[in-house]
Parts: sequence; C-alpha cells; structure tokens
Amino acid sequence: MAGTAEQRRRYDLKKRGLTEEDYDQMLKHQHRVCAICASPPTKKRRLAVDHDHNTDEVRGLLCTNCNLGLGFFQDSVALLDEAMRYLRYGPNS
Repeated sequence: MAGTAEQRRRYDLKKRGLTEEDYDQMLKHQHRVCAICASPPTKKRRLAVDHDHNTDEVRGLLCTNCNLGLGFFQDSVALLDEAMRYLRYGPNS
C-alpha cells in the first residue's frame, strides 16, 4: 500500500480489526511494553500487533524480536518447549 507511514499504520491496524484507539488501549493495558520481554517501543519501532495465525485473533503487542521469534517457531508451543529444554540442558538431554 502506498501512502504515508501513518496511513500504512492505520491500514495495518484495520486489517487486524483494530483502530488507533484500540491499539492505544492495548498499549496502556500492557503498561506500554512488550507482552513477553517488557521492553518499551523505540522511537523508530512501535510494538507489533501479534495474532494467532490459526484463528487470526489478536493476542497482544510485541517488540520486533519477540514477534519474529514466535513467527520463527511457527507459534508452536511444542517447538518453544523444545527450545527451552535445549537452552536449559543442552543438545544431549
């Protein structure tokens, strides 16, 4: 979509069924930080709207790293559990 950054933002929110007011309410509810790691948005990057890829339901607002991380793990709890096991105990556990 062409247009200003603000127009693109409104378009992206609308795709998720959110208004700017909805986003601001979510941000306030999350104390203005990422729902996973509690990092605040930066001047260059707002928190991303995270959604369940199966249901399309909005879950919360995430920083870029957390949002990409969930995406790389395909929203799979089983894969994330395996990753946590690996981090705790190493590859031979």
